[in-house]
Amino acid sequence: MRKATLIQNPLVLNLVVMIAYLVTAKLALGMAEHGYASPFWPPSGISLAALLLGGMGMLPGVFLGAFFVNWQVDSASVTALQIAFGNSLEALTALLLTNKFITRRYFFNDPHNIFKLTLIAVVSCALAAVIGSHAVTDWSSSGAMDQFKRIWLVWWLGDLVGILIFTPLIMVFAREYKSPDSSLLEVFGYTIASIILALIVFGGWTVVEMTHAPLAFLPIPLLIAVGYRFGYRGSTLLVLFIALSAINGTLAGYGPFVSEDIPQSLLIQQVYMCCISLCGLLLCSVILEREKARAAMQRLSAKLEIGINRATEQLREKNETLQLQQEALSSTVQELKTNERRYRALFENAPEAVVLFSLEQDRFIDVNDNALKLYGYSREELLKLSVRDVSPEEQPDGTLSAERAKYHIEKALAGDYESFTWTHINSRRDPVACEVRLVPFPAIDDVVVRGSVTNIEQRLKTEERLLELTTYDALTGLYNRNAFLQFLEQNVKEAERSGFEFSVLVIDLDGFKRINDSMGHDHGDRLLCAVADRLRACCRSSDLIARLGGDEFTLLVKAEKDIDQARLADKLLGALSEAFDIGGHSIFLSGSIGISHYPVDGIESKEILKNADLATYRAKSAGGNSYQFFTLEMKERIERQMQLEMELRHALTLGQLELFYQPQIDLSTNSLIGLECLLRWNHPQEGVLYPGTFIDVAEQSGLICQIGEWVVHQSCQQAAQWQQEIKQTLPVSINISARQFQDHVVLEKQIKEALDCTGIKPSMLELELTESMLMDNVNNAITVLSNLRKLGVRAAIDDFGTGYSSLSYLKQFSTDKLKIDRSFINEIEQDLDDAAIVKATIAMAHGLGLKVIAEGVENEGQKTYLQQLGCDEIQGYLVSPALPADELIEFLYREGYLAE
Repeated sequence: MRKATLIQNPLVLNLVVMIAYLVTAKLALGMAEHGYASPFWPPSGISLAALLLGGMGMLPGVFLGAFFVNWQVDSASVTALQIAFGNSLEALTALLLTNKFITRRYFFNDPHNIFKLTLIAVVSCALAAVIGSHAVTDWSSSGAMDQFKRIWLVWWLGDLVGILIFTPLIMVFAREYKSPDSSLLEVFGYTIASIILALIVFGGWTVVEMTHAPLAFLPIPLLIAVGYRFGYRGSTLLVLFIALSAINGTLAGYGPFVSEDIPQSLLIQQVYMCCISLCGLLLCSVILEREKARAAMQRLSAKLEIGINRATEQLREKNETLQLQQEALSSTVQELKTNERRYRALFENAPEAVVLFSLEQDRFIDVNDNALKLYGYSREELLKLSVRDVSPEEQPDGTLSAERAKYHIEKALAGDYESFTWTHINSRRDPVACEVRLVPFPAIDDVVVRGSVTNIEQRLKTEERLLELTTYDALTGLYNRNAFLQFLEQNVKEAERSGFEFSVLVIDLDGFKRINDSMGHDHGDRLLCAVADRLRACCRSSDLIARLGGDEFTLLVKAEKDIDQARLADKLLGALSEAFDIGGHSIFLSGSIGISHYPVDGIESKEILKNADLATYRAKSAGGNSYQFFTLEMKERIERQMQLEMELRHALTLGQLELFYQPQIDLSTNSLIGLECLLRWNHPQEGVLYPGTFIDVAEQSGLICQIGEWVVHQSCQQAAQWQQEIKQTLPVSINISARQFQDHVVLEKQIKEALDCTGIKPSMLELELTESMLMDNVNNAITVLSNLRKLGVRAAIDDFGTGYSSLSYLKQFSTDKLKIDRSFINEIEQDLDDAAIVKATIAMAHGLGLKVIAEGVENEGQKTYLQQLGCDEIQGYLVSPALPADELIEFLYREGYLAE
């Protein structure tokens, strides 16, 4: 298939034409006699043959070949372009005229078409000769016109000879011209005769000087013999051989064309080659016409003879019949003839293969043309065979063909004409899937069965492909989602009848998206295939494995106890935890598995799969690399989250969200240095909800981006309002979600718009980013923090100590502050480990030039201890809980953090 496609590629074909043009042109130029033009120009014939075979799409190859040849000869690009244009126009003109005036496919079989082709070549070559001669003539010389005429004549005849010799040669070998059968000995004999004759006429192998041009026509008798014996292919090859022999002999100083007047010798050679090639073409066309007429006469004679014999026999039979009962039998004979013609027409024109099989003779007694095509035999060969000769020993289901054939024939004879599938074998012994229908056929002295046979290979392939597409996953070869749902529904119905139990396990790969994004989808696809192989290895043959989509797989296993399910889940997790070798990379994965059990966790297929999905989600939320059994609590939790998501969407539009503010205090001066914005949801039924209740829902649903944008604008607007109303500058810090940080272009745009809209200084805004968020994509974090620093916005690392920061990266982050998580502050006075961590964090931050703020400070002991450790700032209930904006201002005035 690849070779065929390559050969049919237009670019490749044009390249072949160009190379052929270059090679033959070089060879022709090498035959130029003493600096004069070449006796013939093969590229003209190759160009026309290329266009006749490949159409006008081959024109670029002709043009480029002509250009490069003439450019190498003259090194003048303009001249080369002119000549290339003329040569391309010659081929195009010849193609268009041939298509218009010669309509037969094998037009070399008709002498009229030979003359037409010759006239077309004369016209097109004259056109190319005018353009080419004009391009190379030195018009500044005094004898420019004589020079032009001389060049034109030689050019014209050279191109004409090229077309008359090479176009038929290429066409008869490229097309399916039938040549008479001949032995190797004959070919060898004619070849030796051709060589000897060429040496005599053009090679100087005689004592008589071959100096007269008519002597060059001595090869004509041999050309006639070759034309009769080998047809066009032999004739065109001999014409080429004679032409080359004439040129070679003349160059060597032998033959009838040798003359001191080289131009005259060249012209005589060209005229001779035109005559000899035209003679060969006309001779072969006449021979073919004669052979066709003779064959037609033979066929007609044979038909007439058969018809006469048949008519004579019919007349004899009719005469005998008429002697006995002329009137009655006449109508009967006519009716039988009509019925026979009708039957034969139906028999031969049936769309399927039709055979008549004799049980007594154990062979086919009649077949139509479709049967010959189906089995690949001739009519004579097939009528000598029986059913067992065109059937394998066994059918695909394992039954013996002989027994199956006997069974179906007996059913047909009993009146059961039901169709059935049958595998035949053709003449190449290839199996052919068929659909067969047998019916008894009326016969007087024999038991005959009529079989209608339809080739259903393509239909079976189509059905198989459709089944594959609708059943299997194209990537992994596992069952797909639709097939799994069908099998699950079948198992539910069977379980209802028989009472067995089964489990559904849904497996979701942890971290697959990260691998897919970082290494590319090609590696991701190979990884999915490797996962599918490991799942197969872990399961029994009775277990059903499918790929639901993406990186989610599912299993249906018959297991009656939780311990069986747990063992299988542990086995699957262990298999997934081993390294995968993908493209030379060792990739580590884990999985989250959810398990639901029929009938405990549901009695409907969709419910069972949904509950397994819920359990998978729970396992993934727990950190992955684990499995969870479905519980009713999971369902209630999901329903709760869905309800919260719906209400949260309304909260955005109904204005139920509100920002509370918690003061941040400088420990050294006990002065207010900023406020952290904390989100609250004023739920109409449940009251004030804290972020821990709904932030996860917002993250999973994507609402966090809209909420984050609202927080940015609202906090900046509130800071601007305070600056205008109480004439105080109150910096605000806001928490940025991971989703907001990932789309940093949108985040930066939102911050710019908020600052421009409110008019506050960028230094009044501080963004709090979690440690894990920064480490998830370090390069992206460095870029975003650098851009924020350019804007003048401050940044702080929130919940420091809960992640796994690398100090080598931490020093590259453009941040202003570290925020120690409250989990280290709660027991700082009693827990020496917490105290050591806090102390080390403060020392490290100060070493990097960063401020340190501790959150969750609730008593004086914690505050005093932090002062001793050198902590810069604190916030927490010791100072104040988070308050609404109006209450916050009253508190700050009352506690003296704001001056009247």
